[in-house]
Amino acid sequence: MQVSNENAPTSVLVTSSPTASETSIPPPPLLILIANDNAVSRKLYSMMFGRKWGCEVHIAETAQEAVDRVLRSEPHTYDLVYLSEFRPSMTGTDAANAIRAQGRDEFLVANGLKHELDRFREVVDDIVYRPVRFGDLKRVKDVAEQRRAERLSSAQLQTPTPSLKSLL
Repeated sequence: MQVSNENAPTSVLVTSSPTASETSIPPPPLLILIANDNAVSRKLYSMMFGRKWGCEVHIAETAQEAVDRVLRSEPHTYDLVYLSEFRPSMTGTDAANAIRAQGRDEFLVANGLKHELDRFREVVDDIVYRPVRFGDLKRVKDVAEQRRAERLSSAQLQTPTPSLKSLL
């Protein structure tokens, strides 16, 4: 008995499966909340974080507005909350304390003159002294990226992997 091989493929295409880097979706840009009462400073920080480094920037004109935005959002919505110390109605220290009092651990960065920021040290994660230098802003942006990557990696490790039985 002879078997006809007429319809058999004449060649086989072998492809490799894509690597993780080929299939991974780049993370969204950092989301930064800038709380500053000075319009020129807000514009400068927006340009540095937004235009220069591609971050998404939200602006709060008062410390109370910054607190409200953080507390109304899901934890870690903001990768960085940049608080100015000199505020007309609420200081940056008061804002940081209000955020921490609710158990939130967002990356808080204080901005102000050295003598203003002594009270800040216990409630914020980092300090950028005035006059602000480019390198200081880059440093806190890089730390925010690292913290987000660690948080996401930790969340992936804590996600249970389905067993083979549950997939069948």
